[in-house]
Amino acid sequence: MLDNSRRVGAASLIAGFVIATLGCEPNLQPEVPDMEPVARVPQPVPIVEGDASRSLLQGYIERDPDVVSSRRVCPEGQPECPDEAQVVVPITWEQESHSWRLPYQAKRVVAALMIAAAHDRLDSLRFILSPDAVWGWPDPRRPGARPVFDDDDGEAFFTALRAVTQRLPEKVKWTSHPVPPGIQMLLSTGAEPMWTYYSEGRDGILMRQVIYRGEARIDYVGLFEQLPPERPTADAYGPPPPIKTPMRPPIAPPSE
Repeated sequence: MLDNSRRVGAASLIAGFVIATLGCEPNLQPEVPDMEPVARVPQPVPIVEGDASRSLLQGYIERDPDVVSSRRVCPEGQPECPDEAQVVVPITWEQESHSWRLPYQAKRVVAALMIAAAHDRLDSLRFILSPDAVWGWPDPRRPGARPVFDDDDGEAFFTALRAVTQRLPEKVKWTSHPVPPGIQMLLSTGAEPMWTYYSEGRDGILMRQVIYRGEARIDYVGLFEQLPPERPTADAYGPPPPIKTPMRPPIAPPSE
């Protein structure tokens, strides 16, 4: 015959412990009082006047961060109208971003990023970068890659980007390798990424552009938050992928 006395005793002990715990005032930390959210104050880069040398960021400060162009349309409700009756409608960067295509608008995407950085428009990242964008070193192997849109909505990345664009001169070289006609389709459909970069000695910004849901976006930005005395090695990440879009050999016809 089984002895259930031990089970009953253990159950009574557990029940007594639970009751005692519920009856006591828990030693909790005091609640944090409700506080108004701190509004983010943009800090645009000041304009350099005269012949003083300008940074890459200062080279974009005079560009409008909101309106990129305009178009003339008929008033609402009128499918057709004479030219003198048309009204001017502004086109924002976000609206234009839906028409970006690779490789044709590669520089346009980069310009939008630089303008947003110059005017400290953190919110603009959401239509310039892909939602899964990461950032790390300026190396196509993407060492140290971490999400842009982390817990701070991209603030750490944006701070680092603004720092490097203020180190680079306004006339820094931007490189976009020529794309042969046969390769353009690989980029425009998203079959291959497109790499573009600014370079100045050991410093620079590397950007990988892709097609995200049919639209051109940047999904990797490589840069140094602080310029190291020597360029670090990334050999542990394996051989680097090609920066130029590789030429694929033509598909041979099936043998008869």
